[in-house]
Amino acid sequence: LLKFCAIISLLINILLLGAIFNITAIIKNEGKMPVLMKDIKFNDNTHFSFQNKSEVNMPFLSDIVRINNIIFSIGDFLIIFSAIAVYLYLAKLINFSVNAYKRGVL
Repeated sequence: LLKFCAIISLLINILLLGAIFNITAIIKNEGKMPVLMKDIKFNDNTHFSFQNKSEVNMPFLSDIVRINNIIFSIGDFLIIFSAIAVYLYLAKLINFSVNAYKRGVL
């Protein structure tokens, strides 16, 4: 049980760190998440684009990583990674428990 709690706690802390990174980027940039866009300039209620990292505060926390047509931030990666890891860990634990129950161990 202690190992389970430690792993889940670590993954939840990684998720919270990702959320803190995103919130920090938003707070430091007047309430909007900066998005690195070389070809399009836009500004809506939640995001704004920039072409040069000197235009924004804390650009390393902005949405700067492009995979296909989707742009992510470091915080997004931490949130996605930890959410998937929690899901997989819990699925593994549930599967282990079900198998143990079927064998009569539990």
